[in-house]
Amino acid sequence: MRIFLHYLAMMIIIPFYGIQVCPFLEGISALEVYTTIDSLLLIALLVRKPLVARTVDTLPLAG
Repeated sequence: MRIFLHYLAMMIIIPFYGIQVCPFLEGISALEVYTTIDSLLLIALLVRKPLVARTVDTLPLAG
């Protein structure tokens, strides 16, 4: 649940911040910026769980 909330916060904050700071993004419509960044973050969220299960969870515990 915490990961989902972090991604949700990033989906709101990063495009807003980018539009305010970057002159290139300022010239593009806000809908296009939000759609592009949010779609990439959504893909990252969906791919994260299988990758963590395959790479991190299979490693032995240090100790």
